[in-house]
Amino acid sequence: MTRLRAALTALALTVTVLLSGCGQGVPSTAAVVNGVVISESTVETLTNEFPTITDANGKVIDHAGIRTLVVRYLVLGELARDAAARQSLDLGTFDFTGSATDEESKALVASPAGRQILTDVYAWQTLRGKLATQDAATGKVDTSALEAALRLESVTLNPRYGTWDVATAAQLSALSADTGSLSGLSLNK
Repeated sequence: MTRLRAALTALALTVTVLLSGCGQGVPSTAAVVNGVVISESTVETLTNEFPTITDANGKVIDHAGIRTLVVRYLVLGELARDAAARQSLDLGTFDFTGSATDEESKALVASPAGRQILTDVYAWQTLRGKLATQDAATGKVDTSALEAALRLESVTLNPRYGTWDVATAAQLSALSADTGSLSGLSLNK
């Protein structure tokens, strides 16, 4: 009886450890936007292929920072395209010709990963430009129409990358100072 109890206890502990180990591993999905899966493998590939970029202070952004940037703009690009389609808005396409004016921007344009993210940044900025308005007197940006459009979209973000918040997303215009600079890049059609 004691051996049976010990064996069952050991089996229960083994199953518990195995199951808890599965739950603590990093899921293979970085995000899901309206049913479109952004896989961790896509994020990792783009992150590894991404050229070296610096933040607003000239500090090189590390691998984790690039990874966060990649996820952010893959999500925002997908959102922009979906929201634009839902509202029959034309986002146009980003013309890479002559868009880079400094070495860092030229590296982004030359890199397939950089081009993917720039395309998503452009889609996001174009949608934001169409739906967010700026008060000429105060300079304050009203993002309520953009937020309303984003609330119609479905985003599930892997907790590894934080939490999804419509109001915060609506405030993102270009690559922010904490994740990179596009100062030498013109994101116009």
